[in-house]
Amino acid sequence: MDEGEEEAEGCWTPLAMTAEWSQTPASPGRLCALSRRDTLLSALACLVFGVWLAATVPSSPALGWDESMHAELPAARVALALRAGELGTAAHSLLGCAQYPPAWPAVLGLAQVPAGVSELLARGLTSLAWAVGLFFAFAVTHRAARASGRVDPRTAPWAALALGMLCPLAASFSGTLFLEVPSALATGFALWAWMRRADGPRAQRELVAGIAVAVALFTKWNYGLLLGAALAIDWVFELVAARKAGRSREFLLRARWLVAAPLAACLWWFVLPLPGGLDLAREHRAAFAGFLAGNLGATPATAAERILFAATGIGATVRLTVLVVVLAFAALRSARVPAVRVLVLAAGLLLGAPLVHPFFLDRFLIPGLVPLFALAGLGLALLLPREGPARTATIGILALASLLAPGRDGGWLADALERLPAEDPARGYVLGVLEDRVRLGPGRRLPTGGLERVEHDALLDLVAREVRAGERVGWIGMSSEISPAALHLGLLARGGGPAWFLDAHPPRLDVAYFGVDPTLDESELRAYAGRFDVILWTDPIDLRERRERAFVAGYRDWLLAIQASDVRELGRVAIARPLRAPLEVRLYACRRVP
Repeated sequence: MDEGEEEAEGCWTPLAMTAEWSQTPASPGRLCALSRRDTLLSALACLVFGVWLAATVPSSPALGWDESMHAELPAARVALALRAGELGTAAHSLLGCAQYPPAWPAVLGLAQVPAGVSELLARGLTSLAWAVGLFFAFAVTHRAARASGRVDPRTAPWAALALGMLCPLAASFSGTLFLEVPSALATGFALWAWMRRADGPRAQRELVAGIAVAVALFTKWNYGLLLGAALAIDWVFELVAARKAGRSREFLLRARWLVAAPLAACLWWFVLPLPGGLDLAREHRAAFAGFLAGNLGATPATAAERILFAATGIGATVRLTVLVVVLAFAALRSARVPAVRVLVLAAGLLLGAPLVHPFFLDRFLIPGLVPLFALAGLGLALLLPREGPARTATIGILALASLLAPGRDGGWLADALERLPAEDPARGYVLGVLEDRVRLGPGRRLPTGGLERVEHDALLDLVAREVRAGERVGWIGMSSEISPAALHLGLLARGGGPAWFLDAHPPRLDVAYFGVDPTLDESELRAYAGRFDVILWTDPIDLRERRERAFVAGYRDWLLAIQASDVRELGRVAIARPLRAPLEVRLYACRRVP
């Protein structure tokens, strides 16, 4: 991909580079031809890998809260609105993505216009996103290898691609609708576009790089800001170099094209989000500030937990993860090269910030894996012997040592970090979880946070049999596992209409979300109930029996005491729980609440 635009003077790669990695001298033209061939082969490999990931996405669990509310809900609204010819509703749906930005929901929504809303299609697109992100990892590694002049520009990118395909963390989350995998794709695209600026002083390259930064920012705020900070630091290094060369004025003039797209996008979103207005802009600014300040008060994960989750996610074995980190550090020998320097900065910020933030989840590492694997590929090419047989033998030994017996060393590390229970059944359960974490094939886990598919479908089948066409549905005590979006997506899949999705302001389905008691009085509770034809709840009130949500049962009892009638039990569903007996959940419906 990065060889599509060669400068008039021919291939950039000098003849001197081949002496460092090949015994047979080659012309620059031959090197470029090889790189174009490898680029096509890598694109084909990524396509096959992406299709395989999409075809083997596990069917269970179902959509969790973040997936359904922040990705598939706006995507479904866009798709249904466009199918109905409601362009204003589609635009409103994307502008309503306040907590998380609208780029990936827009992609998912447009993809679902032809055939209708499909969770399977949405998951498959995220799988393809990881494959495309790996293609950009290949491209940026190839550019960095050529720019360094010290390594084989073929070995390094193929190594980076192979390491990415052996990453269980990304493979698992590529089947979900979390925004980390799309952010990894955006990161790879931005790094590639940033490196292309070195091909020559063309305004279009600066503009494309700026567009890529804007895409990364509007895919997810935090990763876009971290990547933007890395690129800003790299830009300062470029400015210093330009001043030393006496070209600072030309360099600064080019910068206007670089900042044009991010500046325009931010002005649109935070100042005047047409076709919205100033009130919507204030909501966007408040949501952005709240997002940046969120989770700072969370109980910090321990260092042992962070190490364990990272070590059992980056590579198919802990040994492979260690090898990746060692190889990435080896690449620091070439950190003075601008193309390598920007990879170091991006990996440092995108991985360092999640690792030190009080609120840590392993998926936060995924966007930083693109520059990390690129650096590891460069490091491997730097350390490998130059001779053919020795190189092959070294690669074989490293592969055998790092990939043999996957899933075993995770338990050893957990034990060493004192994170492995001493007694069964807890010990066996944790060992099973660690083995599941490193699966790469069809049996890999789907870390959604949702209910198991059979449980999810059983609950929604009961709801669908109760709710008549056009009726408004509420749910007291809505759990993280059944969000408002998941409820209505389930009804839509079972023949329900799209009215709720096309409503500009759909009614709030629950009296409270996130365990915060709104302290409603009787009139407010009546107003809530009056929005719906049917109100649902479960007993126990929360599907995971969270203590912080127990207060919602009080609102249910209070509502039933206000002259409610026609209360019926719809059925019972067993919810599986680790190391405990299944939780029997009863689903109820209430009608005609005045």
